[in-house]
Amino acid sequence: MSTFRGISASLTALHANQRAMEVTANNIANVNTEGYTRQRVNLTEIGGPSVPGVHAQARPVGDGVMIDNVQRLRDAFLESRGRVEHGQQAYLQGTQQTLGRIEAAFAEPGENALQAQLGEMWNAFADVANKPDDQAARSALVVRSTVVADTIRNASGQMESVWNTAHEQLNALVTEVNATARTVAELNQAVVSNSNIGQPANDLADKRDLAVMKLVELTGGTVHDRPDGSVDVQVGGSLLVLGSTSRQFQEPTGAHDIGDAKLGSFVEVRWADGNNPKVATSAGKLGAALETLNSTLPTYSKRLDEVAKDLADTVNTVHAQGQTDAGVRGGAYFGSGSADPVNASNIRMEISDLKDLAIADYGAAPGAKDGTNADRMADLAKEPDGPDQRYKRMVVDLGVQTQATNRRVEIQNGIVNEVDAQRAGESGVNLDEEMTNLVQFERGYQAAARVITTIDEMLDTLINRM
Repeated sequence: MSTFRGISASLTALHANQRAMEVTANNIANVNTEGYTRQRVNLTEIGGPSVPGVHAQARPVGDGVMIDNVQRLRDAFLESRGRVEHGQQAYLQGTQQTLGRIEAAFAEPGENALQAQLGEMWNAFADVANKPDDQAARSALVVRSTVVADTIRNASGQMESVWNTAHEQLNALVTEVNATARTVAELNQAVVSNSNIGQPANDLADKRDLAVMKLVELTGGTVHDRPDGSVDVQVGGSLLVLGSTSRQFQEPTGAHDIGDAKLGSFVEVRWADGNNPKVATSAGKLGAALETLNSTLPTYSKRLDEVAKDLADTVNTVHAQGQTDAGVRGGAYFGSGSADPVNASNIRMEISDLKDLAIADYGAAPGAKDGTNADRMADLAKEPDGPDQRYKRMVVDLGVQTQATNRRVEIQNGIVNEVDAQRAGESGVNLDEEMTNLVQFERGYQAAARVITTIDEMLDTLINRM
């Protein structure tokens, strides 16, 4: 047996414990680094040959210790679940943001919101019915009706503004997805290259996984690990990232404004290669943005159009049943200002002269104080299928959808926090644990150094004192 085997074995222990302390120090240094995964040195014994030679003697003990690898402590199941939950959270938060903007456009309930303005208009009709010759009551009616039309147009304009903003955000989102996908592919290549030449790739893998999480939040994609250490990312069943290569999205195509969207022209995001197939996703920020542009905003905008058209049709119909002070039938009360059909974006008050108000019943004696027709128009507020009730149902539906989404967001935030806590418990740095490890490796280093010192003293006695 070699006299120096003990020194050799102790020297390997010095190197192994020193490397373990370096890894521990790195863990402590990155305790607050986003995306960092704690690392652990895996040690293995250096044993004798598994198949000794014919005349070789079996070694009674091993030759020391060696570093097998420096492992990233991550739970694949928790990481996969974390990506799924973060993608769902991004989708729900995007939906919540859209519904909040729609609510802001209607500003219900409020003194200056449409519901209150409609109520004041119907009351103004009733005031004129009670005092048909009161010019102040007539003037108030015209003002209230003008405010109603202006409020509807303003709400429609805000809906259009929200749609345009969402479309601009989608363009920026596509650019961000393309850049992030390229980053993931480049880091995949770096991880594989370093692993192939035996260089550490843990830090690169941390950066890659952080970029992958961001990509999942953007697209709602799914992630698949490859045997070589890289990952693939799929969006809607199609590969966005394949190892060291990435695909790109084109700029959004389809509807250019909310009017196109209401007519059935959808905003689409397509792949930039091949036959430009449509990207199919219903998760992440991308899924929320497409749903906002193609469904949520057009739906509520069309319902507001229906309210405006119904308001104009019903009031105009009843207004035509009465007569003006000149004894002629009432003309259009609400209109579009042109030959175009009335909708929320163009509704306006058509009467500016108080004498054109058809307050009296048709056929009443000229000059008679008759408010019969004004009373009919005031009664439109009570119609179960009238514009007032149609608008109330729309606002209630919006409130219910918003409340449900807010609850889902709250629940999803709780799920994400729980999953992130589990992920942090598995891959995050625990300072108490690291300090314990530091003491353990320090003691191991000191013990190995003491063994070398003891053997040195033994050899000095053997060589110099015998």
